[in-house]
Amino acid sequence: IAKPYIEEAKKHPIYGSPTFFEVLTALSFLYFFIKKVDFAVIEVGLGGRLDATNVILPLVSVITPIGYDHMHILGNTLSQIAFEKAGIIKENIPVISSLQEEEAWNVIKKVAIERRAPIIRIDEKYSWQRLSFSYLGQEFSINDGSNEKIYFIPLLGNHQIINAVTAYGVFEVLKSKYFIDIDNESIKKGFSKVEWRGRFQILKENPMIVLDGAHNISSAKALKDTVTEYTKYDRLFLICGMMKDKDTLGFVSTLDPLVYSYHFVPLPSNRTRKPDELSEMVRSFSTKDTFSYVNFKEAYEDVIKKASPTDLILITGSLYLVGEALDYFFGKLD
Repeated sequence: IAKPYIEEAKKHPIYGSPTFFEVLTALSFLYFFIKKVDFAVIEVGLGGRLDATNVILPLVSVITPIGYDHMHILGNTLSQIAFEKAGIIKENIPVISSLQEEEAWNVIKKVAIERRAPIIRIDEKYSWQRLSFSYLGQEFSINDGSNEKIYFIPLLGNHQIINAVTAYGVFEVLKSKYFIDIDNESIKKGFSKVEWRGRFQILKENPMIVLDGAHNISSAKALKDTVTEYTKYDRLFLICGMMKDKDTLGFVSTLDPLVYSYHFVPLPSNRTRKPDELSEMVRSFSTKDTFSYVNFKEAYEDVIKKASPTDLILITGSLYLVGEALDYFFGKLD
């Protein structure tokens, strides 16, 4: 289907051949059209302003918490990164923003005002509270000042409650601005059926094995908080692989207070950091034991021999590693 259009696009004197992601984005839009989906949630690939997905005119734009990531492309400050993210804001189209650092929020708000886009930051409209949790998920309340509603999500971490409140804000915009009928039971059902592999995914217990795709400092902080608040263990064995373009030192030093020993692996990418390089970084600030392996399988099979039933094995650092781990535990998916 796409080939004739790709060949035609190659002739453009300035832009030339479309990238893999641009083709994938176009095919995704075509697929959604063919399937006649009721709603499509389109996630930006990188940044926002210049991203291939930003050709759409959405019902609502959503900006999740902005942190330091892809800085070699998006900029070195939160305000620079926020400017790129705010590029998805369209004229007169509502915006829902999650919690933001003030530096990022000021940029987002400025762009929204310039484009006359009504904007809501969730903590300005809602309050929320975690009510209970188990390893199966957590129950929480959302209050808009006049009504309190209680929901359950099968995800752990305070950041996941914040994500849920952000989604709730989107539902409210769809109902109030576009008169789309979304009843509370449907919202409850939707939240309760959420599945997000590789986001504090508990694979096994005794010892507990947790898989998480965190790969930058902000996600490392969320992961550290979740481990601290939601789990109990004696020793934490960290199996980690990371890309060269990530703030590796910042990532591992954030998790270091929790770690008993480090177990580094390469990723299936030419952008991977070598395990010995990761070990050297840890030795620059810590005296904890570090180990290097040729692949994830070797690392896991070594760590599982060392861990007791009361320990925790945390697998993190990259979504590439998440994919490898899922393949190892569940077999390759079709």
